[in-house]
Amino acid sequence: MPASPPNPNCNPPLQTLVDSLVQKYQGASPSPVLLDLLHKPDQYALLVNALYRQISLIKRRSQALEDCQITIYDKALLELSMEGCYPIQTGVVELYLAEFLGLDETEDVKDALGKHVALQNVLSTRESESNPYTTRSKREPTSPRIKHEEPTKSETHSSPITTSSSSSSKTSPQLNERVTRMLAVYHRAKEDYQRIKRRDNVEPLHAVRFLRDTAENTILYLRANGFFDHELIPELESMFDYARDKAAQLSGGRKRHFDDDRERQRERDRVWNRRGESGEKRSRSGRVIDSYRPGYLSK
Repeated sequence: MPASPPNPNCNPPLQTLVDSLVQKYQGASPSPVLLDLLHKPDQYALLVNALYRQISLIKRRSQALEDCQITIYDKALLELSMEGCYPIQTGVVELYLAEFLGLDETEDVKDALGKHVALQNVLSTRESESNPYTTRSKREPTSPRIKHEEPTKSETHSSPITTSSSSSSKTSPQLNERVTRMLAVYHRAKEDYQRIKRRDNVEPLHAVRFLRDTAENTILYLRANGFFDHELIPELESMFDYARDKAAQLSGGRKRHFDDDRERQRERDRVWNRRGESGEKRSRSGRVIDSYRPGYLSK
């Protein structure tokens, strides 16, 4: 008796499942989990690093679903992020949080992210160095590189991610680690913005806003923890000013209501710095209220 022809409706093609996932998350709005993470720089930095690592691992394998080296969720993550070019868009992050980490608003995000990154580290170290689907020269770093040397002319987009010598000796290793993580996210945001601008000859609003927000939060965190003389503060302030004005221009000239307040606060910081240089005593904390992220600097 001849076998019955397979019913194409029983098991939809894998690419159809991928397309459904892409459609589901393409227009996703920020979930409570993501909104909460945006108020916690430590955890958001951990999320960004984990997401970049995940995309890097996926790209090191065969992209053909029939080879069974990646899942439909891996494929959807790549398609949503445009092969990793736009990894911080809302839909990409929401897919990662829901389908890879299985997180909801009741779970400990930091604990789950930490375990996931630790697992990825173990798996990546055991992967064979000779991968038939990529070459060493094309492999991407699994996390933002931390540079401690002076940038060369070919690396003008990267700055040393260190704390100033006058501050590092007075702070705990945990605080220095947090500063390093925030600076890593800032440099990644800057690199993404510059890459998109060079490639597409446009300045997309989402990339400009992300650059503005990461620069702003890093400035606030450095000043709130006594890093008044950190070597990257001038660059951060310059980049924030540019991204803030560019975001306002792309939004039709609308500024955030508290940007003028922040400019006045920064001028007060400059006055405090001048007083400190002249020998007057200055509070080490120098806490700054972040009206963009209420409660962000509270301990």
